Amino acid sequence: MEMKNLLLLFLLSAFVPLSALDIVLPENPHKYEKMAADELFEAFSKCGIPDLRITDYQSVNSPAIRLTSSKKEGNDESWQLKSSGKDLVITGASPIGTLYGAYALLRKAGVYFIAWDAAVYPDLSKWELPQLDERSAPAFSGRQIFNRYPNIFRDNRAKESDKKFWLYSLRNGFNGTTPVFNHKALYLGDEMRWTTRVHFCHNYYEYLRPDEYFADHPEYFSMNKAGKRDANPHRRGTQLCLSNPDVVRIVADKMKEFIRLDRENLPQDQWPLIYNLTPNDAANEICFCPPCKAVVAEEGCETGLLIRFTNAVARQVHEVYPGIRILTRAAMGSEKLPVTKPLPEVTVYYADDFTNASCFVPQTAERRENILRWVKAFDRPVIWDYWNMGLGAYFTPPRPEVVLDAMIDDVKWMAANGVVSLFTEAERDFLIPQNFLDLEFFVLAQLMIDPEQDAEKLIDIFLAGYYGKAAEPVKKYLSALRKGVKEHKGVQLCCAALRWDYLTAQFMLENYLVMQEALKLAADDPASLLRVKAECLPLFWSIVYYRRDTETLFAQNGITMAEVLDQLKEYSGQVLANFGFESRKLAAQQKKLSEKLMQLDANLAIPEKFAGIAGCRVFAWPHQKRVAHSKARPVEDKDALAGKSVMSNFHKSRKFSDRRTRSFTFYDYEQKRSIALNVDPVDEEYHWYTIKKVRVSKNSIFTAHLWMTQIDLSQAWEFPHAGREEVNDYDLHFRAKFTGPSFFPGSAKEDAVWVDLVVLVPEMKRD
Repeated sequence: MEMKNLLLLFLLSAFVPLSALDIVLPENPHKYEKMAADELFEAFSKCGIPDLRITDYQSVNSPAIRLTSSKKEGNDESWQLKSSGKDLVITGASPIGTLYGAYALLRKAGVYFIAWDAAVYPDLSKWELPQLDERSAPAFSGRQIFNRYPNIFRDNRAKESDKKFWLYSLRNGFNGTTPVFNHKALYLGDEMRWTTRVHFCHNYYEYLRPDEYFADHPEYFSMNKAGKRDANPHRRGTQLCLSNPDVVRIVADKMKEFIRLDRENLPQDQWPLIYNLTPNDAANEICFCPPCKAVVAEEGCETGLLIRFTNAVARQVHEVYPGIRILTRAAMGSEKLPVTKPLPEVTVYYADDFTNASCFVPQTAERRENILRWVKAFDRPVIWDYWNMGLGAYFTPPRPEVVLDAMIDDVKWMAANGVVSLFTEAERDFLIPQNFLDLEFFVLAQLMIDPEQDAEKLIDIFLAGYYGKAAEPVKKYLSALRKGVKEHKGVQLCCAALRWDYLTAQFMLENYLVMQEALKLAADDPASLLRVKAECLPLFWSIVYYRRDTETLFAQNGITMAEVLDQLKEYSGQVLANFGFESRKLAAQQKKLSEKLMQLDANLAIPEKFAGIAGCRVFAWPHQKRVAHSKARPVEDKDALAGKSVMSNFHKSRKFSDRRTRSFTFYDYEQKRSIALNVDPVDEEYHWYTIKKVRVSKNSIFTAHLWMTQIDLSQAWEFPHAGREEVNDYDLHFRAKFTGPSFFPGSAKEDAVWVDLVVLVPEMKRD
């Protein structure tokens, strides 16, 4: 009995809540050890632990958290949590390991920094210091999400939001950023300490500039299939001639100059370790000159040419600056391994082919097999991944969707199969943001540190902390999206997702009502309420955008389209205002938002020639899809019936001689059906043209000028009740004009193709 009493007394004493806690700094602490102490103090204070103090190693009371560091070996960010009597010792590899250990302890206590503007601080008034003996390190050496937060905060002078973002990034273990923000990052790991001298990708012409060299040395630049050398100064569509030894020399000399400048202008602990040298964008091939083609033939793929060139540059650079690493990217779609391996000082990003891949489902078995071959063949394999990017061209129209399950599956697989670093490109749309993007950022951040964590538990932590009392209905909406994405039958591309199978009128009504419940539950918490409103935006947009499909069902439930549109306008404005932009900058962003919303309430009159025909649908500049790499845009035009016209002058005169520039097309993604009309322009005035017998679906477009102009027609689709598919049959009339000397020699106007209106006139009689 006495032994049992002693044991009980011991157990009770071991679990007495903390009445005081010392956080002990080591002798001569460096900045991250000081930050670890400050972060522990702040978090535990907010959690209700009494009598906290930060003290030095000579004045300590127990229990205490003792901070110390060990010597770093290589790219070491590890930490150890080890109990010592009543105390807990956090030891980390210098410089960052101790701070990472502090964050690991906070996670064990239930403290999470879930978003740039939100954190979870549980009640720890009855918490005790745990008994621990564990060592850990992040699963990925390089961890970065390119999400556009720093760009938007900088460009709109949101200083306080910017500070919060960088602290959030540190707290969640991100150790890289795009180089232009190196000076703002609170920590950069060795895997992503990039130079700021060049752009972090698509930067060949920053080492060898066309404006300096092309006139006298066109041989330095890539040759196309027709045997012509060219150089687009905007880093797009053309490359360098990678087999030319003079190109190697010039690029290596320029890189050495950049290294010298960095070392002259930065303290040694901030010297970049990595210099990016990556091909330009939007070019399907590198170079077709005979020497380059010979290298490709020997290597079996263009990536071999890329690696030979990068290796040659690296050898010359390392003669002067040993220890520097050069980062390049494998050419898009490079599935075949080259014969030549990269040197140890060359790192190759294996970039996902986002134009042909889906970010909404886990990588296919074939894709994973290809990645594994690269992982096994190359030292320090790195993946460049893409999500549903919120750039205008890729998120138009906005869609309710998530990448959550694909991301969880992929990151766990990558960690288990030797991927060293992960760079995720996932730009946020700041006007109508993607659903649950901050949740996905949080879960990815946690899994890059420890992929063995329970992802569903992390999701629940985020939902409760971010949406407060509304967490349950918000989770119901999230679950509906996850289920819908999983069950979608087709392939949705990262850059061109179409209308989802699940995005029916019934789905939209059910989830509109779910989110109305969430709004009510969050009504007394302004922060949670605003976050719920943000999640409503893509759904509400879709409800109004597809009003022909939704209006009747919503009306039957007492909800008008005007009501939903008013909510969308109000909520999107409030969400935008929350980012803390400078007033003048906020006004500019609000103008962009208003222009975007015009797609939904543009009052386009039916042209006089179609007056009296029931069921006509009118489309114009508000329905222009933003197309990647296109300069097609709405412009004021006094001759346009809509007031503005979609004008495309892409490629200027180079492409206007192509007969295809005179072609207009109706294309349906679901039927994979294209109907084209070739036009012979007669003057520089507007004329009406007709494409007969088109059947509109949920994913139909009208295109002009090599698809640079794309007018979205999906709003015209009507659910075919009783199988009456003919309700979606139309004749398509469009009003267009051609201008410029490529069409009319001697013209003083700009070469361009203009589209004013697209009118769908129903084949069947409408009441």
